[in-house]
Amino acid sequence: MEELKFEELELCPEILKAVKHMGFEEASPIQSKAIPVIMSGKDVIGQAQTGTGKTAAFGIPLLEKIDPKNKKLQAIVLCPTRELAIQVAEEIRNLAKYMHGIKVLPIYGGQEIVKQIRSLKSGTQLVIGTPGRVMDHMRRKTMKMDHVHTIVLDEADEMLNMGFREDIETILEGIPQEHQTVLFSATMPKAILEITKQFQTNAELVKVTKKELTVPNIEQFYYEVKPKNKEEVLSRLLDIYTPKLSVVFCNTKKQVDLLVNGLLGRGYFAAGLHGTGFAQRHHHRLPPCAALLAHGHHSRLSAQGGGQPALQRHQVFFQRQPHHPHHGCCRRAACAADQRRGHRYDRGAESPGL
Repeated sequence: MEELKFEELELCPEILKAVKHMGFEEASPIQSKAIPVIMSGKDVIGQAQTGTGKTAAFGIPLLEKIDPKNKKLQAIVLCPTRELAIQVAEEIRNLAKYMHGIKVLPIYGGQEIVKQIRSLKSGTQLVIGTPGRVMDHMRRKTMKMDHVHTIVLDEADEMLNMGFREDIETILEGIPQEHQTVLFSATMPKAILEITKQFQTNAELVKVTKKELTVPNIEQFYYEVKPKNKEEVLSRLLDIYTPKLSVVFCNTKKQVDLLVNGLLGRGYFAAGLHGTGFAQRHHHRLPPCAALLAHGHHSRLSAQGGGQPALQRHQVFFQRQPHHPHHGCCRRAACAADQRRGHRYDRGAESPGL
């Protein structure tokens, strides 16, 4: 199927105007395939990687279906992390820029729940939330599900990897029987197929596969390194390649702090990026030839530049990562201009506490 112009998708003038304002004329492959099917009301299984335009692929049909005159909750998008929930909400708000009366609300843990409750009571038609916080509002009865006609599971495989399966099933069981379920996932493990079988009806598969699993201009290396030698090898890589910015991914906050201190002790400019907030205050002032160390949900931010311009960057996995390396490469480096990437795995067990 060829890519379509947005004008060919029979969208309302307000959305077409917003899309044009955002600088887009031609729909991406996943948008060309998914938008007509979702707008038809069918349940959909969308297989597409991050960076393919899938947010608009489900966001545009959601906006087309929402009745702005009805101030009840009408649609829910579940996301694995607060960062993604905020990002999706922002993009859908941009798509709804010229549509009056539609309120989009991101809800997630870590934000004051009283503020969220106040916003929900004031009339929100579309909620973008993490499963845990959506469950919380359902228990409090601050989210009324009676008028929900569509639910989207974005990055469903990530949500399952993070242990949200029971929450997802509880949420799906709590919405009206007559509804549309749209699921997007980069991979299709057995658990995903079980959810689709249980909670979708005659779902249509919309699949977009890239010819290559990795971004073409990313050069990848693999090093098998003993735990005690990893810091030394990383230092040598920084000396050899002298990158403008290196992004190093660790599995724990403790490992981030230990490695930052180690690199600083060796004379490198380094800063950590995790929930303590240190790097949120300081990483945008990193000098050239610096290392930015990331952990957890903050890795999404750092992979997209960490506040730095699109320079040549090195990305290094300092510890074993839970996903297939090619899968993570596509997710985390899809927007990079020109990067080298080193996958670094240990020989033997990890050091205790790392």
